[in-house]
Amino acid sequence: MTVTASGVIISDQTYGTTIAAGQAVYLKSDGKWYLTKADNPATSNGDLAIALDSGPAGTKGRLVKLGYVANTAWNFTPGVPIYLSSATAGGLTSTRPTGIGAVIRDVGSAADTTTIYFEPSPALPPVAAVAGLTANKGDLIVGLSGAWS
Repeated sequence: MTVTASGVIISDQTYGTTIAAGQAVYLKSDGKWYLTKADNPATSNGDLAIALDSGPAGTKGRLVKLGYVANTAWNFTPGVPIYLSSATAGGLTSTRPTGIGAVIRDVGSAADTTTIYFEPSPALPPVAAVAGLTANKGDLIVGLSGAWS
């Protein structure tokens, strides 16, 4: 797997856990970078980047903050939005996260099958659920006679 990028790249960033090139990371309050996961607001909100270098916790690496990132391991459909994965820590997916507590974080779009334009959007609040229904911010749920519709 080869990961390359052009755009805003920052160097000498400390990893708080083992990180592989191409994984999505977030900046924690301790000043270190950790793997994202869309099923947890604490790991998917805030400052995001994509790792260009692999390394264990405590090592320093380069991160892409904005721009084109190519990864020979990716296989996206050009033009589709890319989201943080709720299934795989540090993963990216073209499937919009669903489920209770999922944070929907659009981080860019696929330029071709192995390249994305990384430009993280602000995080949307976690998906809510009421009696088996799911709702996103802005949806209206109305209760009638003890049943939701």
